[in-house]
Amino acid sequence: LIINIIKAEIISFHFVIFAWCIDLIYWIIVKFTKGENNMVTEIYNSGIIPIILTGIFITYGCINAKNVIEKEYNIYTDKNIRNEGYKVNFISDLHFGTTMSNNELQKYCDNISQRNVDIVILGGDIVDENTTLKQMKDAFKILSSIKSNYGIVYVYGNHDKSRYAINPNYTEEELKEAISECRIKILEDDIYEINNELCIIGRKDRSDSEERKSAQDLVSEFNKDYYTIIVDHQPCEINENSENGYDLMVSGHTHFGQIWPLGHLMNLFKINEMNYGYERVGNMDIIVSSGMGGWGYPIRTEKKCEYLIINIVKEINFGKGRIRLKIT
Repeated sequence: LIINIIKAEIISFHFVIFAWCIDLIYWIIVKFTKGENNMVTEIYNSGIIPIILTGIFITYGCINAKNVIEKEYNIYTDKNIRNEGYKVNFISDLHFGTTMSNNELQKYCDNISQRNVDIVILGGDIVDENTTLKQMKDAFKILSSIKSNYGIVYVYGNHDKSRYAINPNYTEEELKEAISECRIKILEDDIYEINNELCIIGRKDRSDSEERKSAQDLVSEFNKDYYTIIVDHQPCEINENSENGYDLMVSGHTHFGQIWPLGHLMNLFKINEMNYGYERVGNMDIIVSSGMGGWGYPIRTEKKCEYLIINIVKEINFGKGRIRLKIT
């Protein structure tokens, strides 16, 4: 019921916005033509234009929600990692069951497998309170089919555990069991090391704040000479992570608003510390994904749905120059 109400409100909201715009345009036409044009007035009074524009916009949103792109970033480091670097796949905010079928998800997983990634990171909200038990199990089974050199790790988002549902479709125990059966490593303020030179720090979600360790506490649990990737579903505590020497932070959660103009309003009012894309904060790189799906309704009119390929590239500095080794 709540989802249906939200859908109706989204459609109504866009209709009102377009109606206001048409009102403004009509006022300008009347003002500068010094009188009413009968045809223009008739079309205006019919109310057909905001209805058509709303239909076009919502249709675009439905199509866009099904259009998942691959977004690639190159991140450079002078830390002592292997010459060929590392290729990381990051998937977040799939909200499986809302915008994607099993076959569609399998297609994207097959595409990622062809990229020869070293590690797959699932960044939370892969499922949510609207995902059925079967869909939840299917999602992790399909995601576990992605071929990678060092496995798949997972951090919880704020929706995965169905904490917003009165009658959840699955329990936390069933969720954890399904993930573990697929040989996906759950990280809750845990460390996952690769080749004694790279480590992934998976955070408990901010919604579990009472049990969550600080960034400073976690620093003592790994070798700071390693290249460190901190994975936090919500892009928070960015300055704290940077000050504690993490090299790369990856997050999701924001969807960049998902529905226009929420992403721009989130930027304007600083709802999140960061909403989308790449930034450099101190000596730390941070990437926030718009997510692979959408929450609640199969509409996206802000940004594209995406999964990330992040290339960690070794950079050798010498004197006043530097060499960036080739990505394999």
